[in-house]
Amino acid sequence: MNIVAWNCRGLGQQHSVRALRDVYQKHNPDIIFLSETKQRGSKLEKLRNRLGYVYSKYADPTGTAGGLSWWWR
Repeated sequence: MNIVAWNCRGLGQQHSVRALRDVYQKHNPDIIFLSETKQRGSKLEKLRNRLGYVYSKYADPTGTAGGLSWWWR
């Protein structure tokens, strides 16, 4: 079982999304935990679906700080 935990400091920029996809392709993790996403869960659903994860839990950010995302199969 592979697990990736990443303090991504915001997933709103394309280079962050690209980096996450690269990590996914290289390690094919069963679980991804993202902190400091700075995005609401509803915005991250599209990316989660593209990567093929079925389940998710989110903690939305407060203002422009925080945000947690947990995806698994």
